[in-house]
Amino acid sequence: HEALRDMEIGELRRLGKRSRASVASELEKDIIAYLHVISREKNLLLYYPAEFSVAGAGTEPEAAGKVGRGLREAGRGLREAGWRLGAVSPAERADENAEHADVVIARQVYEDYHTSLEYRRELAPDYETYICLFCDADLLIMQYAADALHIVDRVRAMGSPTFRAIARYYNTVEYPVMGAFR
Repeated sequence: HEALRDMEIGELRRLGKRSRASVASELEKDIIAYLHVISREKNLLLYYPAEFSVAGAGTEPEAAGKVGRGLREAGRGLREAGWRLGAVSPAERADENAEHADVVIARQVYEDYHTSLEYRRELAPDYETYICLFCDADLLIMQYAADALHIVDRVRAMGSPTFRAIARYYNTVEYPVMGAFR
């Protein structure tokens, strides 16, 4: 995402017309592959490979992960989002904080991907685009619409029997060291 952050729409259009074989740069090859995926005329659910965390109730939250500039701005953005930490119970406070954090995270992820989402809208305007990421062990699902990412749902990942089974399997898999198989 870092490479996409400062790209203009014209540059994405230019790269989107090229094939991976026509460029030498691995970064450009990755960008071209991504552009080909998002230009498909079908509904897409994209996974954002970063994990966010909101600090405990009653404290100022901070997002954690590798989200670049958007992440660095998250703490300031959460303050601007109007944290209400007044006379509410800790559980209510945690729910309100998480809701505000979700909005700020969506805004920051949109900041990083807005140009490529605009590119997708140009090529596949009749299809939906969703982005999901993990936040405090929940799956945060956002939809791109009206030039923003909107929160669709927050799903308790460990509440899903399927997800728990995948997580158990994933956590027990041992990967071989390079060169171990001949």
